[in-house]
Amino acid sequence: MSQGSDAPIYVAILSNDGIRIPGSTAGFQGRQTLVDLEDSVRDLAQDMNTVGANVLMMSTVANKNALGEIADSLALQCLRLPLPKPLLMAVEKQYEKTISALSYL
Repeated sequence: MSQGSDAPIYVAILSNDGIRIPGSTAGFQGRQTLVDLEDSVRDLAQDMNTVGANVLMMSTVANKNALGEIADSLALQCLRLPLPKPLLMAVEKQYEKTISALSYL
């Protein structure tokens, strides 16, 4: 599953255990989206090293700042939510990994 589509499942499991956290679905979705963005950036960086690298991939390199801005926006939105510290820390850690992956482009 991608882009946090499994986030409601995590929230339902927590709710079933009596743990209800406002914004938790958005927090899980934001973190998963950062994971997906990092994965896409790493795939793109790897594809650029192949013989079949095309113009579309090269134009994405020019938009490296835009990818960073997307990651910034996602992280800021998540960090503004009233989430428990472990989830906030997971978002921060994933944000750092995502930004680090951009250096490969």
